[in-house]
Amino acid sequence: AQHAAILGPLERVLRSGEPEQFDLRMRVPGGDGTVANLLNRATAVRDSQGAITGLALVVTDVTAQREAELALQRSERTLRTVTASTGDWLMLLDRERRVRFVN
Repeated sequence: AQHAAILGPLERVLRSGEPEQFDLRMRVPGGDGTVANLLNRATAVRDSQGAITGLALVVTDVTAQREAELALQRSERTLRTVTASTGDWLMLLDRERRVRFVN
């Protein structure tokens, strides 16, 4: 299944010549079974006549970024739950005394 997730976008780039970006969750080789979130960018490589001769693939591990995004989402849900369930008003002002949050 992981191979199909990789090969599909790569084949599209080879056919169309258009760059493509795709996310992929996959198991990283190793004994610990770690799952990585990978951001992939594929671009066609062309010869001097413009014919596609191959692919350039850049793979970036964005696992830490994805985990931080999920943690932020969980924190925001918790804050919404707490502020919605209190009978008190909660207000957050910045240094210029602008209201940044009110429940």
